[in-house]
Amino acid sequence: MRLSILQQMYLNQTELYRSSFSFYYIQIKDELSIQPHSQVIHFQHFNGKKEGITIGKNQLNRSHDIVIDYANTLYIADSYNNRIQKYTRDASDGITVSGQRNGAASVSSSHLFYPTRVRANENGDIYVADTNNHRIQFWRSGDSFGTTLAGNSLGIAGSANNYLRNPYGITYDSSKTLYISDSSNSRLMSYVFNASTGTVLAGSGAVLSNASVSVPYGLTYHAISNSLLISNLNTHNIVQIMLDDYSWKIIGGSTQLSSPSDVTYDPMGNVYVADTGNGRIQLFLNGKSNGTTIASSFAAPVSVKLDNQLNLYVADFDNSRIQKFVRY
Repeated sequence: MRLSILQQMYLNQTELYRSSFSFYYIQIKDELSIQPHSQVIHFQHFNGKKEGITIGKNQLNRSHDIVIDYANTLYIADSYNNRIQKYTRDASDGITVSGQRNGAASVSSSHLFYPTRVRANENGDIYVADTNNHRIQFWRSGDSFGTTLAGNSLGIAGSANNYLRNPYGITYDSSKTLYISDSSNSRLMSYVFNASTGTVLAGSGAVLSNASVSVPYGLTYHAISNSLLISNLNTHNIVQIMLDDYSWKIIGGSTQLSSPSDVTYDPMGNVYVADTGNGRIQLFLNGKSNGTTIASSFAAPVSVKLDNQLNLYVADFDNSRIQKFVRY
């Protein structure tokens, strides 16, 4: 697969749509393009022959997540090695910024146990879903230990509102409210800044009692709409929850997705889904209910992200690799 800028458009081979954001979506044979005004972003199907750039080759073991900061520094949840690895731009080797370099797992504050999600702020501080320790850890840049923000610091699982059980997703908004996919409790939690107890947003006993979540997994905050996008592993769909009025809708139903593990979006409001059970990345254009495959032939893609240049990153879990597909 390759992401590139198209130099020419053959309009007699296209089907043209216009969105409310004045972007054009153009289907060219079996390839999908997104045209913001005069620029065209081109997605060519990944067919197993054209591969992306492998990041962290022979250094990672079943990586579960990637996050990219404003400087294009990558933070990778190296799950089976129980650590978070940091790769500065164009670096071939990563450095351990959370957990132990040797991969040792423990419940101590200097260790992790199967971390699955990571978020980084502008200071290089990171938030980690320390999944098998049933907690969310915050590591300041340069520190050798983390602080528990949600869940039990001793790694005890539970279903009370101050406990978590195998959290697999984490994000936060501008007020530093944490949103957590409390996966094995099948609920979505929110923790306001510095709170020791959370609120159930979706799931049993929730504010949104009619918004169905079943093993929520990947989670992202959409600032423009003040909403959350949640990948539902067991109901095979993406749920968007509007935080202003708690309305919700489904993006990509169970007939199109199989055990989706992650979701993200681009500046045009298009949604990208790691369709894990089908081994592919699906793109849902803004306002459209049907997805298009833009990358496939993965062995359990569990995370999908975009950097500020709209390059695409995929955590190909069972192949123990991160793949980058460059747009230029």
